[in-house]
Amino acid sequence: MTIAHRRASRPGNPFRTPAPAAPPTDPAPPGTVGSPMSANAEPPPTPARLAELEAQARYARQRYDLYKARTYSLRATSATRLRELERECARAEAALEFARQAAAHQADDPPA
Repeated sequence: MTIAHRRASRPGNPFRTPAPAAPPTDPAPPGTVGSPMSANAEPPPTPARLAELEAQARYARQRYDLYKARTYSLRATSATRLRELERECARAEAALEFARQAAAHQADDPPA
């Protein structure tokens, strides 16, 4: 072993290769007691929350559509900004769809 290798393997050296990480533990299956999903479960959305999510999705969709239309004109536009608006639109629509499914699931399963 050369001197450079010995120096590189010292514990205080910031350039040394880190030790391999321990394998992750297997959590409880989703939906069971003690699982991360059951601990983070949110109550079903209220009608006011659904209306708010619908408004957010509509606003994001309108902003994206307007900016996309702007790209066809002679005004300066940015492809990055268009992608950001597209992602925001998709995120808002996904949140709305998730909330709608949660509300439908809650309506199908009355409390015991």
